[in-house]
Amino acid sequence: MRCWVDQLRTRYPNLTRIPDCWWRHNDLVEVLAALHDFERGCFYPLAPATAAVEWQRALRDMEVRMEIWIKRLTCAVAGRGHDAPMQPVDVVPDGWVEFVDQDAARRPAAAHRAPVPDS
Repeated sequence: MRCWVDQLRTRYPNLTRIPDCWWRHNDLVEVLAALHDFERGCFYPLAPATAAVEWQRALRDMEVRMEIWIKRLTCAVAGRGHDAPMQPVDVVPDGWVEFVDQDAARRPAAAHRAPVPDS
């Protein structure tokens, strides 16, 4: 994937600047991996003729997302390195079970209500 990202940066020199440390930021890795897979599918021999345009749209959409995230990177702040990646938390927060129970109890009642006619 690193080679593909390097090629992407070369092919699209006006793309939002993907930092050299992109691989240290899981959010960028996930988006770039998705773009990589999407491009492969779009340029597969049996892909529809519209797929190349869909690739361009996906790149545009993900570029906006990456640009926002890149502006938030802590490694860009002087004197700060890369933050340790967040680890999944296996602890259920206080109030979670009650919230889910209440939400589940409320849903069946809402599903049986008569629809409100349009005005």
